[in-house]
Amino acid sequence: MPEKFTKPGTANVSAADRAKLSGLLKHYAGMPHPFSTCVRDQIKHGLSKDHAERRCAVIKDLIVGNTNWRKGNQ
Repeated sequence: MPEKFTKPGTANVSAADRAKLSGLLKHYAGMPHPFSTCVRDQIKHGLSKDHAERRCAVIKDLIVGNTNWRKGNQ
């Protein structure tokens, strides 16, 4: 069953997708600031800042389990 998120810009992720992402999720979950660290890493690997922020937001959504940490579209 896909994950359900309430805010626009989130992704529905299946259990199989989560299994593929488990390494990234574990890596960033252990960081004190997973979103900032993820964005910095993704930019270092050649992504634009906007693309990195969107990708890392979904990763943090999966780590936290909801989108309540997002402050933008409240």
